[in-house]
Amino acid sequence: MDERSKFEERGKFEHELLNRRVTWLLTSQTILFAAYGLSISEKSDGKVFREVIPIVGIVLSSIILIGIIAAFIAKIVAWRDFRSSDEKYKKEPLGIKTWITVMGYIPDFFIPIIFTVAWSYLLTYG
Repeated sequence: MDERSKFEERGKFEHELLNRRVTWLLTSQTILFAAYGLSISEKSDGKVFREVIPIVGIVLSSIILIGIIAAFIAKIVAWRDFRSSDEKYKKEPLGIKTWITVMGYIPDFFIPIIFTVAWSYLLTYG
């Protein structure tokens, strides 16, 4: 297997891991928001429950953000390894164009941050 094929395989693997992390994030946050909404609509004194749910949401968002950052770092490391493997790959961009690929990661970085801010608000004012 040549260096380009190895690099492409590593990229596919990292994209699959990133997809899993974002899916876990969206699934977990959906379940937590539904539980939070039900706790409000039940007219019960679920104050402790309504404090625990945002804490769990913040923790999960933070952990998944760490995983997303790790995926981005892994992609950069694989790209640098590929570029240094042979002189002919020295100017190879990350993805189609490096800046476009980096911009593509912006939602992946900010979605968990936005969830953390939302949960923090609910924990403080909810």
